[in-house]
Amino acid sequence: MNIGILTVFEKKNENNSACLKSLTEAVEKKGHTANVLDGTSREEIRLSHYEYVIVATHPRSFFSGNLPERVAECLAQGGSLIGKKSCGLIFKPGLMLNKACANLMAAMEKEGMVLDYSDIVPDTEYAGIVGKKF
Repeated sequence: MNIGILTVFEKKNENNSACLKSLTEAVEKKGHTANVLDGTSREEIRLSHYEYVIVATHPRSFFSGNLPERVAECLAQGGSLIGKKSCGLIFKPGLMLNKACANLMAAMEKEGMVLDYSDIVPDTEYAGIVGKKF
């Protein structure tokens, strides 16, 4: 299966990079093709040709449940996403992670995506476990 992993990390840190690497490796070990797309770049991102889309991001700030504005922009310009199977992941740190996860799910469902999994990823080990679910 061809899987697109859209990442929108405004603040780059080692935990996000390590979790993303662990997630990607676990997906590829299952025999899938994983393409990591950087949502913070200003180039146009097309998600419609992927069979499955994983959206990974973090809250805008430590005390907020809001998402980076670029998440909604990337999903809006991603092509025809109606009925596309998808997964939403929130990477730590933050206090309002459940609200951030709910906001991510709402943004994805607004574009017509079908969410079959969403979660909060605290560390690299858990990211590997999540990657084995696809």
